[in-house]
Amino acid sequence: MWVRFQEPVDDDLRAELTRLVRRRGSAARRAAERVDPIEVVMDDPHGERQRIVGQLEPPQVRHGGLLRAIEFELRRSS
Repeated sequence: MWVRFQEPVDDDLRAELTRLVRRRGSAARRAAERVDPIEVVMDDPHGERQRIVGQLEPPQVRHGGLLRAIEFELRRSS
């Protein structure tokens, strides 16, 4: 699953996302391992809420400095 973050974003989360965006290769993977799992809540077409807990992965493509333009992979926790 791919996720994008819209403003406003919590300051602590913003700092972690910024670290993921700024690092490359193995440094990015190590930074992602230090990020706590996050919970994403989505509304489904039937009006129900679905919760997914997962670990963020470093973005494959970085689009400038705008957080809302960067897609992060969310790997579902087991």
